[in-house]
Formats: sequence, structure tokens, C-alpha cells
Amino acid sequence: LGPDGVLTAMAHNCLANRVETDSEDSSGAEPEVIASLRRDQPEVKAVVACLARQFTTGASIDWTPLLGGSDSSAPGVHLDLPTYAFQRQRYWLEAPHHTTNATDLGLETVEHPLLGAAIPLAEGGRVFAGRVSLRTHPWLVDHQVLKTVLVPGTVLVEMVVHAADRVGCGRVDELALEAPLILTEEGGVQLQVVVEEPDESGVRPVAVYSRPEDQEFAR
Repeated sequence: LGPDGVLTAMAHNCLANRVETDSEDSSGAEPEVIASLRRDQPEVKAVVACLARQFTTGASIDWTPLLGGSDSSAPGVHLDLPTYAFQRQRYWLEAPHHTTNATDLGLETVEHPLLGAAIPLAEGGRVFAGRVSLRTHPWLVDHQVLKTVLVPGTVLVEMVVHAADRVGCGRVDELALEAPLILTEEGGVQLQVVVEEPDESGVRPVAVYSRPEDQEFAR
């Protein structure tokens, strides 16, 4: 019982040493010595902890006086222990990862670093759509003006040239940059290259639009 568990440790060492030296002991298992008195714990808590440890070693414990039962006047509440992690059951459905093909949505696939799909318009024009961000295109971080990341104008020209090639135009006559395309560290920017239907001479007006993902498009 005490004092303070010191005798418990001594008893364990003595009995363990006896098991090692006793040739008649065929089990070879060390005895379990459990303290029922702790200086830093209330007496009731220490005794209950002692009984619980004995129970885990296989000892038969009559829990009725403590927890109550049909023959006890002290009511007790019995709770089921939570299941172990490896006994749990998972009911979430495993949905296969699937990326929708642009052609499944009635779009045209575009092989371009910034433009991913094209939408043929019924009137003869075409809209090329894409997305750009510092996360997907980290090389753009090298193009900064006053610590602000800007998409280079040559990138916009290259997108327009690619769109022109897709609609059968051989060159871009003129492209004016009205506003810089700014990238931030958070989020991305959606892009649209809108190619209108050709006029009588075959010239197609083109415009590049952009917007942060949470805002409206701006030219």
C-alpha cells in the first residue's frame, strides 16, 4: 500500500530477480506489482486506478460496490468504450477522380500553356479561355514592376497569335495594351481571347479580357 509507491518498486525488483534465479519457475514472466497509494493522487482515485490495472492484467474484479448494480443501492451508469481506430467503419463513397474533357462540354481543346479551351460561337467568332496564376505559372514572378507582378505584353501577343492561327489568320496587324494584367500571390486570373467573325476583307477583330476569379471581366 505504501508509502508513495516506493515499496512497490522495491517489491517488483525483488520478485523479478527471484523469477530469474528460480530454476523451478517455468513461466519466466515478471510479476505485476501495482501501487494502490500515491502521494500526488486522491486515495479513491489511486485505489480505482490500481483495480483498473489489475483488471487489464487479467485479474477478476467485482466492480459492483463501485459502479453499482442490481444488488447495490448506489446507482451506476455504464458507458460503452469507443471503438478502436482499426475497428471503425467508413461510409463515405469513394468517387473516382475524373477530369472533364473539354470536348465533353462542347468545347475545343487548345494546346497552349495559358489557354485551355475554345468555344466556337454560332455567328462565326471564337472565344479562347484559360487561367493564369503565380502558383501554376511561377516563372511570371520574375517580371515585376515596383514589386508588382505583371504578365508581360509579349505573353498577350503570343496568346493572340495562337488564337489567330486557330481561326486561319496569318498575322496580327495591331494590338494595343490598354491596361496591365496584374497577378497577386493569392488566387488566379481568368482569361478570354475573343475573336470576332471576319469582315468582308477577312479581318477579324480580337480582344483579350481578364478578371480575378472573384470579379467581373475587364478588357
